[in-house]
Amino acid sequence: MTIVMQPITLESVSIADPILIEAYNSDHSLQEELKFYVRLQPDGWFFVVDNGIPVGVGGAVKYSEFAYIGLVAVSPSVQRRGMGGMLMEHLIGWLEKRDCFSARLVATQSGEGLYRKIGFIEDDGTVSYRLEQPIEIRPKGGRGGEERIFILHDTDLDELVAFDTPIFGANRRVVLAAYLTDLPGRCFAIRAGNGRMTGYIVAQHDALGPWIAQTPADAEALLVHSLTQPFEQAPGVRVYTSHTAAINLLKKYGFSERRVFKHMFYGSREPLQQKGKLYALATAAIG
Repeated sequence: MTIVMQPITLESVSIADPILIEAYNSDHSLQEELKFYVRLQPDGWFFVVDNGIPVGVGGAVKYSEFAYIGLVAVSPSVQRRGMGGMLMEHLIGWLEKRDCFSARLVATQSGEGLYRKIGFIEDDGTVSYRLEQPIEIRPKGGRGGEERIFILHDTDLDELVAFDTPIFGANRRVVLAAYLTDLPGRCFAIRAGNGRMTGYIVAQHDALGPWIAQTPADAEALLVHSLTQPFEQAPGVRVYTSHTAAINLLKKYGFSERRVFKHMFYGSREPLQQKGKLYALATAAIG
C-alpha cells in the first residue's frame, strides 16, 4: 500500500466531490464549498492518494493564532485502514511547520474517536439549526435597531476585521474579505448611536454566519434583517451549544434543531473566544 498526500487545487476540486458526497452521505454537491476553502488557503487542502487513486480529502485554514481543520472525509470503501489518521497527522504537521500549534474542529460522532486519539479535547459543542418553514418578516423603521443596520462593502473591511478579531480570537481577514466579495448586498452590520460597529451578520445563500453582536438586541435586529433576504434553500445556522441566548433567539424565529456535534481543540486553547458574542460560526470547516 502506497499512501501519499497531494495538494488539492481549484482545478482538481471536482475529483474530491464524489469522495465527499459518499463519505458524508450528502444529497448535494460539496464542490463549491471546497472550492471556497481552497481559495481561502490554497496550500492547505489535500487528497489522500492510495496507489494513485484519491480516496480521502481534508484541509485547514490557518488564522493568526490558530487554525480550523475541516471537511475531513475518507471514502467508505477504504475506511478503517488508518487513512484518516494519516491525513490528520499530515495536517497537524503542515500547521506546525508554519508555526501554528493550535487547531480546532467540529467533530461528527464517527470522527470523534479518531480526533481524541490524536490529542484533540472537547471544549464545547455546536448545534445546527434550520429554518424549515419560511416566515414573513417586515423590517420596521425605528424599532429593534433596524435603522442602524447598513450593508457592508469592501471599504468597511478594516473596521470589520478590527471588530471581529478580539471576539473570534484571531484575525480572519481573508474569510471576511471573501464574503464581502462573493456576497455583495448580503453582509450587514449595525452601529451604536455613537457610530461604533456593534455587530454584523453574513446572509449566505443557504446559511447565516458568521454572526457576531455585542448585545442580544443587536443580534436580534441583525437576524430579523437578514431573514428578509431571499435564500436558495432554507437557511441553516451553526451555534455553540453553550450559547443559550443564541439558541433561544433562533427558536423564537422558528429555527429547528438538526444535529449536535463536538467542538474540539488541539494544542493550546488560547486565545479564548468571546463566545457570548459569537451567535453563529461561518461554517464547520472554518469557524
